[in-house]
Amino acid sequence: MATVSINASTRTEFGKNAARKIRFAGQLPGVVYKAGEEAMHIALDPHELENAFRKTMNPNTVVELTVGDDTKTCLVRETQRDPVSRELVHIDFFEVSRGAMVVVQVPIRAEGRAVGMELGGVLRLISRTLTLRCPVDSIPEAIVVDITEVEMDQFVKISEVTIPEGTEVVEAKEGDFNVLGIVGRRIPIEPEVVEEALEGEEGEEGEEGEEGEEGGSEESGE
Repeated sequence: MATVSINASTRTEFGKNAARKIRFAGQLPGVVYKAGEEAMHIALDPHELENAFRKTMNPNTVVELTVGDDTKTCLVRETQRDPVSRELVHIDFFEVSRGAMVVVQVPIRAEGRAVGMELGGVLRLISRTLTLRCPVDSIPEAIVVDITEVEMDQFVKISEVTIPEGTEVVEAKEGDFNVLGIVGRRIPIEPEVVEEALEGEEGEEGEEGEEGEEGGSEESGE
């Protein structure tokens, strides 16, 4: 389980103008939510946060958020970025208890080289992530699918995927759905090739027609 520690401070000014002032001071405005409790408004160092997540490369990293003398166990709920600079402009956390069950999106990662790929097939990820319900202390970094034995035009269903113990798949899809597969390459046909083929067919038809006419004249002569 990936965990990082981040320091934050509380803030009492809200609204767009207050958020601008916080960002101008080099801080990132944010909010910590917890079920049944009032939201806490905070400010933190955006570089510290970015660097922490760059090291883990995991969006489900557990954040030990220290605010004053209190440390909160949190997950990132939502981030907002500037559409041009892509810099963080706001972040929302939700606080959880150790051992609590949470619902998260976990990426699917294919492992190995499939039999079908040796024959020219390509990997097709039908679902890039799975929605899982799992303990916050043991969120998997990825769901690994071994594709070594997958043949051409064969798919792997969710029932064939190994899910960590204590973890449950929560998907909008019903039934035993496909997760990934190995499919044949579709080679595009150039328009020139199609035209040449059609011209060739027309030429063959024309030749047959001429032979038929010559045969008919010989019969009439007899």
